[in-house]
Amino acid sequence: MENKLKIIYILQILDSYLDNITYIKKKFKKKILKIEEDFKNIKKNKEEVNNEILDLKKKKSFKKNKIQETENLIKKYKKNEKKDFFIKKEIDYQYLEIELLKKKINNIKEKNNKKKEEYKKIEKNLLIKKIFLKNKKKEKKKIKKINKIKKKKKKNLNNNKIKKIKKKNKN
Repeated sequence: MENKLKIIYILQILDSYLDNITYIKKKFKKKILKIEEDFKNIKKNKEEVNNEILDLKKKKSFKKNKIQETENLIKKYKKNEKKDFFIKKEIDYQYLEIELLKKKINNIKEKNNKKKEEYKKIEKNLLIKKIFLKNKKKEKKKIKKINKIKKKKKKNLNNNKIKKIKKKNKN
């Protein structure tokens, strides 16, 4: 009877140990899922910033084209100028339009530079998360190997204890 109690006690310890391992594995899986989710979000943010940068480039290009068109209009007006007051005013207006467009281009350049900096930060963060995730997955594999080894050792140890107890009972 005493030997059976010892066996039950050993089995309970093993069961408790296995429960603890299961808990750690679940906790570890949750951490990895969280990191993977963060990784996806950072990737998405990276794409959004990249799209904003592309959009700013398009706007800048559009403004430059508009400047070119305006300069062409000025040349046209100057050729046809007959000392007409309205044509002079139109030329002045076109010069102002060019100045305004240049200011807008400068604003776009500033925004673009800020977005590029943000993009670099996101890429850096993405790389860090990627490395962290890779390390956690390696750590998970190591833990699995260690747990397998521990399970085998515990099983062997328990088998040996059970054998010893059975031998005592036979004697």
